[in-house]
Amino acid sequence: MIRNLCFVVACGILLALCAGALLAADKFEYKFADGQTLKYRQTSLSDLSFSLPDGGQQTTKMQSTSSVQFKGQGKEGDAYKVESEVVRSKMVLNGKEEAAPKSVERKRSLTVLPSGKMSGGSGDQAFAIVFPDRPLAKGDSFATERPASDSKGLPLKTTYTLTEIGVTVPGYSAPVAVFEAKVEVAGAATGKRVTLKEGSGKVVFDHAAGIVVQSKLAFAIDEESTLEGGKAPVKSSFAMKHEWLLMPK
Repeated sequence: MIRNLCFVVACGILLALCAGALLAADKFEYKFADGQTLKYRQTSLSDLSFSLPDGGQQTTKMQSTSSVQFKGQGKEGDAYKVESEVVRSKMVLNGKEEAAPKSVERKRSLTVLPSGKMSGGSGDQAFAIVFPDRPLAKGDSFATERPASDSKGLPLKTTYTLTEIGVTVPGYSAPVAVFEAKVEVAGAATGKRVTLKEGSGKVVFDHAAGIVVQSKLAFAIDEESTLEGGKAPVKSSFAMKHEWLLMPK
């Protein structure tokens, strides 16, 4: 009887410790083993429309799909050396398939810090969440800023909140952490009025393996500006969706 009671108590303590470990603060870092190859499917959708003072309108819709792989090439100090390569790409512009720009079909040499901060490739930063240099627990938030060159000339501030940790998601067997994202416009040029209609995202991160499993970001912006010497404003609407999804080996 006493043995059984002790066993039950021990099991209860073990379960409590395991639960506490999952909820405890943890530091999130990227890991790229030498020779390790990760393949992602990247999808981008953009919709841009202009309303001109003379009543004219112009609309451009673009969809691109790419297969991108990252290969670890050792370390240099604390940073990982990673080769990024666009293996395949397809672009549809206003319903018509177009050849992808030759500049897209190339390799890049990246330097990636454990936090996820990159140098060497601006487009690759779209999938990489940059973590703060501190442990994170469920419910914690942190913010990063995206340069204007990557977001239609507008700096975007993204606030990430760790909403789940130690959970599983469809199509991936290992436990992951889930970050929900809120996007805000961090500023606008003088003479422009900007309204962010939508800005959200989600990042699924395998914190044990140190890799992004899925990254989604969407935002929609209305902008109004007056051309030099013009009386009536030029109005534009811009919507964009990005998704990176880790492909099975």
